[in-house]
Amino acid sequence: GMGFALCLCNTKAKLAINKKLRNGGNVMIFEFGNFRLDIDVESTKAFYSKHEKTVIEDCGCVNCRNYYEAISKVSDKVKNFFNSLGIDPQKSPEATWWDTNEDGVAYYSIIFHVVGTIIKSVDIYKPVGDSGYQLINENFYEIDKGFKVGFTTKAVLVEKDFPRPCIQLEIEAYLPWVMN
Repeated sequence: GMGFALCLCNTKAKLAINKKLRNGGNVMIFEFGNFRLDIDVESTKAFYSKHEKTVIEDCGCVNCRNYYEAISKVSDKVKNFFNSLGIDPQKSPEATWWDTNEDGVAYYSIIFHVVGTIIKSVDIYKPVGDSGYQLINENFYEIDKGFKVGFTTKAVLVEKDFPRPCIQLEIEAYLPWVMN
């Protein structure tokens, strides 16, 4: 199986209501563990395809270049995850490298934006001190080994012309270090 449930609202009545709400956008319900999302895949895909900027062009440091190369070498499960949501994984607004271990595995936090709303979720952050926050790792959903995702309405670094409503995808990923 695909590792996550994908249900399409196929009753005409439901579709009619959803389409009215969404100006003809396509509604898809996704479930990833404790997250239930209503995502407009077509609008998300359209945004990523019209924006040329990649992580590399935005930054160009070796950690970003590694991310750019490594994210195209992920498992089919992870590729299917990105495809199903309409995301181009090389066009993240922010990929943060934390460290690389002696086995050549790099640990990244990556964010993406998706057009849609959250129907049901768990907190993926907890406040720390006055203005800080910490990820609650156990609330993330594992798409594949070393690749966990979470969703939040607290979106940052959202592109000015990103369609609304917007939700943020947070990814904690272990990716191979492929740069020389």
